[in-house]
Amino acid sequence: MKKYLFLTSDLYHIGGMELYLYGKSVFLEKSGWQTFVVYSRTSGGKCEIPGLQRYAAGGIAETGLPPYCWNYKQIDAVTNRIADLVGDTSDGLIVESHTSATSLWGDIVAKRLGGKHFCFLCNETFKGAGKDYGKYLDFYDFKHKRKELLGINKESLRLLFDGYKTVPENECYSFFGVPADPVEDVPFDDSRIPAADLTICYLGRTAKDYFPDVCKGVSEYAAGNADKKICFVIVGDVSGRKDVIESAFNGLENLTVAPLGNMFPIPKKLFSRIDVAVAGSGSALVAAYEGVPTLVADATTRKSNGLLGYDTADYLYADKGAVVTDFRAALARTVDEKPHERLPFILPPKTGPDKYYKEQLDFVESNSSDTEYYPLEKLSKNKCDFRRVLKLKLIKIKKALFRI
Repeated sequence: MKKYLFLTSDLYHIGGMELYLYGKSVFLEKSGWQTFVVYSRTSGGKCEIPGLQRYAAGGIAETGLPPYCWNYKQIDAVTNRIADLVGDTSDGLIVESHTSATSLWGDIVAKRLGGKHFCFLCNETFKGAGKDYGKYLDFYDFKHKRKELLGINKESLRLLFDGYKTVPENECYSFFGVPADPVEDVPFDDSRIPAADLTICYLGRTAKDYFPDVCKGVSEYAAGNADKKICFVIVGDVSGRKDVIESAFNGLENLTVAPLGNMFPIPKKLFSRIDVAVAGSGSALVAAYEGVPTLVADATTRKSNGLLGYDTADYLYADKGAVVTDFRAALARTVDEKPHERLPFILPPKTGPDKYYKEQLDFVESNSSDTEYYPLEKLSKNKCDFRRVLKLKLIKIKKALFRI
């Protein structure tokens, strides 16, 4: 049986990457593949997407740091663990990586197991803390020339190679990282959402860089509309953003925050209680296809690109139709002018995710059957970031102590 190995960052939380991973793994299994997942955490814990729980044994925290953080002996130990997990690959193996660190591990693992590796970069941005893309543009150039490098948007590879090389339109390889549809007709206690004149909902990971900007925009809109009773619903884990929320909304008597936490599945009934949604990436598509006027949050500018499906068809970056403003102005335009009531809906009809998974798989399988891997010595010659290694080792020690 052909085997398919995902190298990804996390398994336990809910985000676009995890929903995509779940949806594609189900598709592959239905299509006759045996699937495996290695993720950059220590094993142990409960997956918020239950269908991913079966992959929980694949936690290898070392893959969360680039190979240059480890010596050759340690790299061999990691690849041996992965080889033991996957087993015989004589019928064929595809390795798919998702992040800056796991993409660098991908060629090392594929060479060890005799498979083909392609990078499907699920990030929206490629610079900043925790991202090593800029250090290894030669590697990504190598993968790009072999058609083994894909982004989640037609602009992704141009952003990746910005300042390094120009990427022609026909070489901007990308596929929509379509998630499994998280919306289901399941019970929902809508008393969790207080009655209000206007209900605004943020949908997605609050760790996104633009979340504080969204909160600021909602706060400013509420402050300017003291006659309106406003509820700000948050679908996502807020545990790491309580200070942002408190700072933004402290003292606003006409606004109530309703944090609902992570939800999987997302109850269909929820969307009937929302007047305006704010989201980015796949979360924006979820809300838009449920008929909610949805402001797109841009990961690069941290502004609104206007209403998805009306002003813009792009769920990540500003296209030619985008109405780029701060979130306060975007909310005011949506609530007061209601452009969605006069503009046509321009998104294509909603399609099941299997169509996109098959297109992506066909693209990867149709490439040259020869295998060539980036040299290990080029992936491990950089100076080791000992602080990152120490932090990872302390986490592993803490986990071990809790298990005793």
